[in-house]
Amino acid sequence: MIKFACWSLPDKDFIDGLEKTFGENASLLISPTTGSNRLRKLNKGHFFTNKELIASLLFLKKKKIKAELYFSYPLPFTTDKDMKQENRLIELLSRNFSDFHRIIRPVLSFDPASPMFIYPDKYKIKKEINGFFDYYMPLKRIGYSLNGCNHKDYKKMFKEHEKASTVTCKLLPEAKEYHRLKNLKQATKLAEQALCLNTKDIEGYLLLGVCYEETARNQNALNIYRKALKMFPHAQEIYLNLIRLYMKLKIYTMAIKMIKKINKLNNDKDADAYLFLGSCYERLKQYKNAIDAFKKAEKINPNIAKANFCIAKCYLHMKRKSDADKELSKWYYKLKNKASVCDKIFVK
Repeated sequence: MIKFACWSLPDKDFIDGLEKTFGENASLLISPTTGSNRLRKLNKGHFFTNKELIASLLFLKKKKIKAELYFSYPLPFTTDKDMKQENRLIELLSRNFSDFHRIIRPVLSFDPASPMFIYPDKYKIKKEINGFFDYYMPLKRIGYSLNGCNHKDYKKMFKEHEKASTVTCKLLPEAKEYHRLKNLKQATKLAEQALCLNTKDIEGYLLLGVCYEETARNQNALNIYRKALKMFPHAQEIYLNLIRLYMKLKIYTMAIKMIKKINKLNNDKDADAYLFLGSCYERLKQYKNAIDAFKKAEKINPNIAKANFCIAKCYLHMKRKSDADKELSKWYYKLKNKASVCDKIFVK
């Protein structure tokens, strides 16, 4: 995956060029910085509105290019009204884009030679670090304070940011590492803490659900995925996890229900979803329905060899050997053709 950092919003020509060159193998880092148009104009060099941001995110999603969105704190000139606007925007983005774009809320980096560092009076801040040695020593705070904002006001104003930052920058990365190391007990504990602090982070739900599954707590996993689906009704990752778990538990009717919902979200253009659907019908011994689903998967993506193999199995169950042979021939041809393409690429 290739990541591009954008100082401002990418225009449509840039996004089109990115899609043609890299397809889905590229992603963008975009820094709205804040959810307040007023505050963004005061603090960010390349200004854009929330309306323009949403339009850009919709176009990126249409082109299947993911983005990481950075909202930083504490920004100079911040008021309670700005924070309310930002929380509303993040709520909107979370509900509509968390299945595709990721939202990160870190503490603002107080860099040496940045405008804030050089002109603290202009930005109405008080510096708590003044040279490289101060950066070298461990910082107790963020390196600066906002004029007229005492500790109590700061905690009240940036409480949600601090929670979200703790989740995305500390708890979830640690939980993922413990999960990678197969320490599921600690991974589960940290993922649960993350969700307690921030119920609007889709990664927390997904990771906790997987941890529950891998410790045979399947009902807990189902509950977490269902809860996540209420929070993120368009999140395909949650649908896919639910479908996989329902199939694992042999609750095929519920899996089919979820697959039909995800097909509706994708305008019936997801070949993998139809493979799932066919597999459910096959296990329910509804072979005609299974064949229809596998054929739809093949129609969407004619290169899927698995669809033909699954259709052949269904025909064999139906005692239609000649039809099964035809599908196996198609399956073999696709595999052979794929192998010959690989040979041309990798074999000198």
